[in-house]
Amino acid sequence: MMAKSVPSEDHAWRQRRDSANGEGVRDRIIIRQIEATDSIHELTDLLHRAFKSEGQHPYAYPVAKQNEETTHKQIERGECWVAELDGRLIGFGIVWPPRPVVRWRWYRPRQSAHLPVLAVHPDFQRLGIGTMLLNHCEQSATRMGAWELTASSPVGSPQLSLYQRMGYRIFRYALRSETNYVSVIFAKWIQKGQRASIICRIGRKLRFYYTFMAYKLGVLGCRKCGVMLKVLHKFGFPDHFERLPKNASEQTPGDGKSS
Repeated sequence: MMAKSVPSEDHAWRQRRDSANGEGVRDRIIIRQIEATDSIHELTDLLHRAFKSEGQHPYAYPVAKQNEETTHKQIERGECWVAELDGRLIGFGIVWPPRPVVRWRWYRPRQSAHLPVLAVHPDFQRLGIGTMLLNHCEQSATRMGAWELTASSPVGSPQLSLYQRMGYRIFRYALRSETNYVSVIFAKWIQKGQRASIICRIGRKLRFYYTFMAYKLGVLGCRKCGVMLKVLHKFGFPDHFERLPKNASEQTPGDGKSS
């Protein structure tokens, strides 16, 4: 089990945090895998700080209200990398391994890992920490045998540009019932020597244009769109854009990304 307590923030730490934009900060950041002594409470609080709204953005991220139990289950499901600065955790990312193939679909590669969370404390954003964490998560996904790594974020969000700079490509739009925004789902091919089949690439393109059209027409997730999707489901497309796991610990936690 992981520790549930976190030491109070002292004056010296506040001074280091306030001078985060100074020279040499990146050189002191350590990216490592999570350890048993790391605090789940501290990581959950980091999520709340990174994704809270308070007028900073219009997105109602579910992770902004996530409890410690959910955070712990998400970490236990895959591998977690943390960013540490002078003994404090200032960011972390989680990567889930590819799920067993129950029903193969022609538009999707067999081995897709997923990035449910990438978060950086707001006082240390725009220092390249998100990029550092993402690189380590991609390496983990490669070791897991994944051919690609998928993630999601709200349409128009700043973190989307980070993924696009890192080579991620949007392949569909999605509407989730527990949020107030439309998400984009994107992926990056990470396995050298492997390549998606032509059929898979064509399927991805069709999926992108169909969901993009539904998003632009404002019918994404509506009843009429749902009927159309059920028809397309017969040909391998998902029957609903809001197909979410019932188990909270297995949900994609609301596009939990912050660079």
